[in-house]
Amino acid sequence: MSASSVDHLYDLDRRFPSESEQRSLLHLWVPSERVTVHRINKPTAPQRKWPALIPWMLEERTLEPVEETHFVLGGRAGGDLVDVFAVSRHDMQEWHRIAENAGVVAMRMVPDYFALPWEEGRITIGWREGRCLVRHSATQGFAASPEVAWAMVERLIAAQDVAPRVSISVPDPELIPQSLRIQAEINDAEVDWQMTSMPSSVNLMSGIFQARPPQPEKHIFVVNTLLTILAIGLLFVYLELSNANLAQHSTALENHLKVSFSRVFPSQSTDVEDLRFNVQQKIARLERQYESVESMPLRGLLALTELMANCGCDLR
Repeated sequence: MSASSVDHLYDLDRRFPSESEQRSLLHLWVPSERVTVHRINKPTAPQRKWPALIPWMLEERTLEPVEETHFVLGGRAGGDLVDVFAVSRHDMQEWHRIAENAGVVAMRMVPDYFALPWEEGRITIGWREGRCLVRHSATQGFAASPEVAWAMVERLIAAQDVAPRVSISVPDPELIPQSLRIQAEINDAEVDWQMTSMPSSVNLMSGIFQARPPQPEKHIFVVNTLLTILAIGLLFVYLELSNANLAQHSTALENHLKVSFSRVFPSQSTDVEDLRFNVQQKIARLERQYESVESMPLRGLLALTELMANCGCDLR
């Protein structure tokens, strides 16, 4: 199993399929437009109870029913505030299906706006297939169409007492509104999804979507060994049963032959040793008879018999 690498969910179709049967482990950037970040006051209950309380605290903020939404607790945002990531369970299942069809195993999923660099007092804007990625804090950001994204960025700037610096990376500067183009640092750099490191504090794959890596090769080897031993054991059992069955048939056939022999030769013993002795005696008697027939006196009588028969003499 190869070590985990990083790539974007939408770039999996560009990966070369692995020649081995083992699947690659991947950390995946996922589309941020499908993920929302909520900053809420931390619950007063013990932290172990937060996963059960937070969905109902956000019930009125989510577009989908809480039963169909996957919530992931993020880090502390300062003071009594915490970040909560919300994503549709259907989207999580769909992303898992895409990864599986691409022949990879997803180990982590992180919203792709985290791939943008961030520093205090700066808003960073990137580009991904016709959408703007925006990161405006250590944990908060979004993805939207250019028209929506520019309007939201202008609102973020207006809400600050001190205007933040703005860095924009888009393929064409003409996409940027004039009001932002004047104050922004502009370039055409693209996000390198495979080389950008993921934050360790964010992972959408939690709870029921927690990553389950495949079994290590040594476990597979142990399982295969046990199965081989089991197969050999079953083979020996089969051979033992076959031998017992063959012995049973042989005994039945022997008994049948003894009964048949007793019917034909009622005065003869059916014991194997007796039968062997009788057969040897008969063979010896036949050999002696053959030797007598081949002896010179008897051969002479036989020749004389033929001669007397030809002359028509009656020797009686």
